[in-house]
Amino acid sequence: MVWFYVPVFFHGSQYLAVSLSYYLKERYLPAHAAPSEISSLIFSPAGVNYLGMVVLVGAFLYVVIPHICQSLGYDYALVAGVVLATVNYHHYITDSAIWKLRDPRCRQILLA
Repeated sequence: MVWFYVPVFFHGSQYLAVSLSYYLKERYLPAHAAPSEISSLIFSPAGVNYLGMVVLVGAFLYVVIPHICQSLGYDYALVAGVVLATVNYHHYITDSAIWKLRDPRCRQILLA
């Protein structure tokens, strides 16, 4: 059963790195800063806040919601599956918006 989570962990880690990089580049790096400067922002208050928010939202979605629904009489596995499917659908829609490399602004942020 643990192998079910291994690909998700690695994909999530990769996605977290890309989204954190995008967030920090978009909001905190000057326009002509070198991309290598992003590493100095990862443990800045903005980077730590972003990572903390992602962990809290993930815990709420994958732990709190199924437990609340279970206490209301719903099947835990069913609710966890619905949450997982919903998050995956959101991930698909978000990917289609983020990876629009034809958009000059997205291309500049992602590939610079």
